[in-house]
Amino acid sequence: MNEEQRLALGKSIVHWEHLRDRDPKMAPPTVGNCACCDKFKVTFDDEVEDCEGCPILQGTGKRYCLSTPYWEAVRLWEYHNGWSEEFGAQAGLEVEFLTKLLANGDE
Repeated sequence: MNEEQRLALGKSIVHWEHLRDRDPKMAPPTVGNCACCDKFKVTFDDEVEDCEGCPILQGTGKRYCLSTPYWEAVRLWEYHNGWSEEFGAQAGLEVEFLTKLLANGDE
């Protein structure tokens, strides 16, 4: 994992920690608030290879954070119309996932 990837992943971890902890600084769990999505160009445009270079894609082999706790967290956020205990627990799983990914990327 290169420095650019580590930095984006670190910012994503902080974002999810804010979400997990219901920090007033939290921003919704959307593509527009993800440092990795911002850096590695998630556009949903068929002409662009989304997620190229993203450490999450490299870790899972799947685009759009498939096979991560992300999509269940988003579902819970939408279902509860914001933060809930259930969402906080799922956000914690996302923090764990991203933290392991960062640690494994440094091996």
